[in-house]
Amino acid sequence: MEKTGHAVLVLVEAGFNEIETMYAKYRLEEAGYRVFLTAPKAGERYTGRYGYSCTSEMSVYDVHERHYAGVIIAGGLAPAKLRTEGTVKSLVAEMFRAGKLVGAICNGGSVLISAGICKGLRMAGSASIVDDLKNAGATIEQGAVVTDRGVVTSASTKDLPSFMVGALEVLGGGVRHEQGTVATRA
Repeated sequence: MEKTGHAVLVLVEAGFNEIETMYAKYRLEEAGYRVFLTAPKAGERYTGRYGYSCTSEMSVYDVHERHYAGVIIAGGLAPAKLRTEGTVKSLVAEMFRAGKLVGAICNGGSVLISAGICKGLRMAGSASIVDDLKNAGATIEQGAVVTDRGVVTSASTKDLPSFMVGALEVLGGGVRHEQGTVATRA
């Protein structure tokens, strides 16, 4: 059962974590969302951390926040490249401001740091970025998943089941912001 008009972006780049990326893609599809593997270049084949590859369906340069319910950033080596793309940072910041899902697992949180959205958020992240998250103003919490104002984060691949439950909860309902407004999947 496809949720018409409800699409989610999953960002990829060379060195993406195949397990985190594909698990998120398939769980979202099972829940009825259209999922687009999105990268700097559309139609490009990207090789993941463990040697598997995928072809991007869209370019981040052709994406407009208003058409999507959220974005997920997996770990691996890809976040180090994605966080240098101005358009990726803008997209993530726009999704956050619109109250939409912003999901990051493992070191995918480094993209959120570069997007400038971590200040005041409760978050989780891999050990390699915890100090960076703190320096960006986040409060680090332990647990399989941390959800705060539409931002869903987890520290590692083993947290994927809880991470996706959190992501689907954000997608399934509104996100209450501090200002008291509720944003939906519109």
